[in-house]
Amino acid sequence: GLNEMLISYYKNPNLAFVNRIDKETSGMVIAAKTLPCARELSEEIRENRVDKRYDILVDGVVKNKKFTKSSYLKKTETGVIELSSYEQGAKESITHFEVVKIIGSKTLLIGQLDSGRTHQLRVQLSSMGHPIVGDKKYNPKTKTRKMLLHSYYLDIKKYNLKFELPIPDDFLNL
Repeated sequence: GLNEMLISYYKNPNLAFVNRIDKETSGMVIAAKTLPCARELSEEIRENRVDKRYDILVDGVVKNKKFTKSSYLKKTETGVIELSSYEQGAKESITHFEVVKIIGSKTLLIGQLDSGRTHQLRVQLSSMGHPIVGDKKYNPKTKTRKMLLHSYYLDIKKYNLKFELPIPDDFLNL
């Protein structure tokens, strides 16, 4: 795995990831070289003090230029489901979206997480009728081989660190 590769490369057994992205998602993850730093960064993420943004290409034309999706997500045996109200085991999930561009019958969005739940962007967008292009789990009719979800921006305010990646070519080539 990626963790083992980085530990081997840096020759540092204390290296630890403090956030994660789905296997099919491209982009940035955060790792720390020391366990105390990993704990600090994990707390920053848990307390929503790290700004995380994603480029997302979805099916359909999203009409609202800016909107917020607030719901509860609950893990099941087969995936994650979205609920409109709390029930035991569900976690509140808040995402802010902004339309960047309409591309034919698809929409390029930026998603900014207030919470970081498993499959949060994927489930929330699918439930709105705008599943992510290439998402085989929540968009089974997709014909695109790669999921077009990309972690492109991280702002770790405590350390005054900002990182940004350009939008991947495969988003634009579609």
